Amino acid sequence: MIDYYGYPASREGTYILVIRLSRPISLSFGRFLDGREVLLPMGTWFYIGSALGASPGSSPLARRLLRHASRGEGRKPHAIRGAMVRSFRQHGLMERDTTPPAEKKLRWHIDYLLQRKHATINDVLLVRSPERLESEIARFTASLEGVEAPVPSLGARDTRGETHLLLAEQPDSALAAMREFVSKRSEVGSGLFRPCL
Repeated sequence: MIDYYGYPASREGTYILVIRLSRPISLSFGRFLDGREVLLPMGTWFYIGSALGASPGSSPLARRLLRHASRGEGRKPHAIRGAMVRSFRQHGLMERDTTPPAEKKLRWHIDYLLQRKHATINDVLLVRSPERLESEIARFTASLEGVEAPVPSLGARDTRGETHLLLAEQPDSALAAMREFVSKRSEVGSGLFRPCL
């Protein structure tokens, strides 16, 4: 499922990836922790990220999410990628001629996890807004009962002291709370962002 919130005209914003890890895996995240491997338990993970800085005609949010849904080294993309392309075009988030990347180089922490075949993107929540909301949404998510940060600072390379890759014991209730939070903050007059129509 792909949910939209925020300003319909904005092509930049913050997003939450809902990732299912079908088995525990041990992997390194580039230079994070000096390249040491960390063990990630199976379960549902939330990754909170952003793609800001749109110039006229650009589509940073769509490009970033399509990049996340792609895999490198000739591996098949995540199954949700085709639905993303159709949905992004339908919602004016990208031009009709924009295509997903054929290949990607691992750059961000999340790239290393999403490269693995046992990690699957199941859902995406998008907040279309030029405002920097990543930290606020990550803090709210981390505060939910049953949500934890097994590896502090993971997924937050450019925001010191935060963790943006979180594990949920009860993903359905956590996701419902996140949707409610984003929806309420989207109400007119909240001062944060407005819902897409």
